[in-house]
Amino acid sequence: MPRPSPSAIPLGRSHDRFFRQTFGRPELAADFLRSYLPPEVAALLDLDPKHLVRGTESYIDPKLRGHQSDLLYRARLRDGSPAAVFILVEHKSRPDPWVALQILRYMLQIWQAALQAGQPLFPIVPLVVYHGKRRWRVSTNFSGLFRGPEALRPYWPDFRYDLLDLSVAGDVEIRGAAATQACALLLREIWSPDLAQRLPSILYRLRQMPDSSAAQELLQVLVQYVVTSSDAVTVDDLQAAAEAALDEEGEQTMPTIAQTLLAQGRTEGRTEGRTEGLNEGHLRGLREGLLNGIELALDLRFGAAGLALMPEIAAIDKVATLQAIRDALRTVASPEALRALYRRRTRSHLPG
Repeated sequence: MPRPSPSAIPLGRSHDRFFRQTFGRPELAADFLRSYLPPEVAALLDLDPKHLVRGTESYIDPKLRGHQSDLLYRARLRDGSPAAVFILVEHKSRPDPWVALQILRYMLQIWQAALQAGQPLFPIVPLVVYHGKRRWRVSTNFSGLFRGPEALRPYWPDFRYDLLDLSVAGDVEIRGAAATQACALLLREIWSPDLAQRLPSILYRLRQMPDSSAAQELLQVLVQYVVTSSDAVTVDDLQAAAEAALDEEGEQTMPTIAQTLLAQGRTEGRTEGRTEGLNEGHLRGLREGLLNGIELALDLRFGAAGLALMPEIAAIDKVATLQAIRDALRTVASPEALRALYRRRTRSHLPG
């Protein structure tokens, strides 16, 4: 059985989307925060999902929305006092030496919005969730960004953010309820070449969820994340993992998920020959999905210079070539290098 190749969603976006689809849910976020905030902080907060309020983009300057925070929650204090605490959760799939500056920018925008609304300033608790391939070695203090004479240290502003390092190299204890553990484990293992062997034990945790419909819904989110982010798992692996972990629910749900993924063209092979069995409608949908993903990735990586390539790329008919362009966008250094790559493959098909 072929491996389900990553979809046209840029790889970094697939991690972000999974994080929002899971910990963007108040009941999952509440358990996640209880489990991974510093205990002395969690003890002060009312983390009942009914009282946890999701922040909105209105706190972020429009110029910064392309780099907005991943999750923002407002919690009240457990003792009932009127003070509010905002919890800013930033998600990273690779080390970012400037994350403290990014967090400070968010916090300033949130406080500025509060002042404009006539509200007092309130504490903000930043938490960075990291699950890259390497251990996080960036300072968790803002002052770590500065270098200079010791006499100037009093003039360096400072704050700290808490770090949850879910990288394979990390040694954090996986805590929380079943759903929280499943999501955290998958974030940690998504890069592993042994993901197929580890997936059954991850999905097994969903059996402990009291709401079976919620478990099946979360199963689909987890499987979709695997399909869009890992090359180490086949469709057979996915079905076997769900059947072993969820018994009848897995047997009923996984074929539906697999059929949906196939219909969307996300289990096509990486070579042109593997697409011959897809009908014309599937090929057309697959091609459109690839073009949409390529356009988004070009914009994110190279801006206007990258988007200038789209008329040429849109003229390419071969799905395998579009897949090669999509994959190359993860590492290619410039629009010119990308053009050279696809022109070598499609010289006779491009106009001019």
